[in-house]
Amino acid sequence: MYRNKLNDILNLIEKNHIDMYFNITKEELDEYIDKIFKENNINNDYDFYYYTNVIIKKIFGIYDSHTKLIWYEADFNLPLRFKYIDNKVYIIRTSEDNKELLYSEVLKINGIDINVLIDEIKNMIAYSTKEYLIYPIETILYNGIKLKSLPSIDSTKDEFEFTLKKDNEIINKQFTKSEESLIKINKPRSNYSYHIINDKMHIVYNMCREEYENQMINFVEEINKISSELNINKFIVDIRGNQGGNSAIINPLIEFLKNKEVITLVDEYVFSGGRFAILDLKNIDSKFVGTNIGTSLNCFGNAPSIKYDKFIIPICNKYFYMDTTYKYENFKYADTKEKFKELKRNKKLFIPQIFEPDYYSKKTLEDYKDGIDKELECAIEIFDNKKVK
Repeated sequence: MYRNKLNDILNLIEKNHIDMYFNITKEELDEYIDKIFKENNINNDYDFYYYTNVIIKKIFGIYDSHTKLIWYEADFNLPLRFKYIDNKVYIIRTSEDNKELLYSEVLKINGIDINVLIDEIKNMIAYSTKEYLIYPIETILYNGIKLKSLPSIDSTKDEFEFTLKKDNEIINKQFTKSEESLIKINKPRSNYSYHIINDKMHIVYNMCREEYENQMINFVEEINKISSELNINKFIVDIRGNQGGNSAIINPLIEFLKNKEVITLVDEYVFSGGRFAILDLKNIDSKFVGTNIGTSLNCFGNAPSIKYDKFIIPICNKYFYMDTTYKYENFKYADTKEKFKELKRNKKLFIPQIFEPDYYSKKTLEDYKDGIDKELECAIEIFDNKKVK
């Protein structure tokens, strides 16, 4: 049964992806699938979800992090949220009843060493940068359905025992699906917002979307008015956590920021269309503070989703790339199978182009504990020390 379901999904990917066999031959894929089914028991939807993603990762390697199998309804969240810092997992949000567990380190889940579980997650996630892994690690570990899909976790149980370490004390605590509200640690970020910091404006561009027509145009009109009244010409643009959407939404903001002093904050969660904001900002000579991002700049993208059984499958129908000069203004895309076939002849276009910030800055666990925004503080210091021209 599950072999037939896998065939259905692979047929959907082959039909809709710009090139399913870009990185592997059909013969190699068939051999790999045979090995997966021979060496593993695929007896339920949890197994199927996991090993289908393992197979999709084998198909696309480091080049496509969009195309994958996603649970359509995975409403089974534990009352925990995590941060993956320096190869360790920490609790950074939980419910009021469990707040004594905040900032404890996760050692085991159901007796399984956390590093074993992380390795299993890595096996099912296609990624072009190590930063991309942070998001699935942090989210899979608090979702009961996804957690039960990992091979080492018993999928018949709905309760999970976490072995934690806090202040050198070992704590064992059981969790299951919870409707409890989590303690608010950080204020929620709107699509776009701003606040004034002395002679600087901090602009948050959290999502490449509009909640209503002309939202960005109205927003730019407002910040233009305020910055003119206050004689502000230094701008900190915050795109941390921007997972993408419509990359053209930012255009009015880019026009406004031209010929101004700009520093941009980035982090590991910038993905998909969020990287185009980086390109746009780099073209107006912004400097960047933060970490590397969750994608290479050249990659497959534009992934409409198809529903299949209990799952949805985003499938990429474009390949975005830079030409051999690797200049930001030369970013292009192939959007037909014919164009992509021609493109494949130039192997240089598929070498991952990795973004790196001008000033590397990453929060520690202590920063989260103390509520310190290290990247924002770094940008302010750079402006105040006049390091940005």
